[in-house]
Amino acid sequence: MYLRDVFVICLRRWPLLLLALVLSAGAVYAAAQRVPPSYRSEAAVVLVPPRNAEFPEQNRFLELGGLKQTADILVRSMSSSSTAEEIEAEVPDAEYTVLPDFATSAPVITLEATHEDPELAEATLRLLLERLPADLVELQESVNIRPSQQITQVVIHADDEAEPVLRAKVQVLSLLAAALLLVSVLAVALVDSLLRSRSTRRRSRKGRPGKPDATDEPDEPDERDERDESDERDPGNA
Repeated sequence: MYLRDVFVICLRRWPLLLLALVLSAGAVYAAAQRVPPSYRSEAAVVLVPPRNAEFPEQNRFLELGGLKQTADILVRSMSSSSTAEEIEAEVPDAEYTVLPDFATSAPVITLEATHEDPELAEATLRLLLERLPADLVELQESVNIRPSQQITQVVIHADDEAEPVLRAKVQVLSLLAAALLLVSVLAVALVDSLLRSRSTRRRSRKGRPGKPDATDEPDEPDERDERDESDERDPGNA
């Protein structure tokens, strides 16, 4: 079946297609009411080296080049199962990501927390911002780095309020609408095929030879034929 055939079928059965589209629109609307929105709260942190003892007034942001590997290690620590269990215990059903910022060569770490409740999304981000410096200190203490020589962090920005995430909901509803549209067209094509097959079988039964139609009336005998038959039976009358 080609697209042209499908288009012709939809035109021929447009009332049925219209009904299917109305039902599909109702299903999409009901799904939109049931799919809960999600909220996202983001933050970004940059690692800075310790203060130079010889040049204490030196700008530490000028020496960020060697901290990219440290940021990767910290990201791996924040993505561990123990951190996930701690966040889950504090904020159930929360989701979060801790990733290096691939758009820059600086040791920047991005944190993102999502939840169906905006307040819980904000609470999750606060937990991440509290856990990150603790993990950074723990990693450095494990290799006996003195506090004065330890790398620290600076929060670049953090969302004050969680923002709604509409992209995921729109994607789900778009996929649902596309699937229902496809099902509607296929259903109309199937119904059209069944109706046409039924009509074809009905016409074939009516036109089949050897089986006169019940509506046909038998021919009445001709009066002349009856007289000729009676003369043949009685030759004396001739």
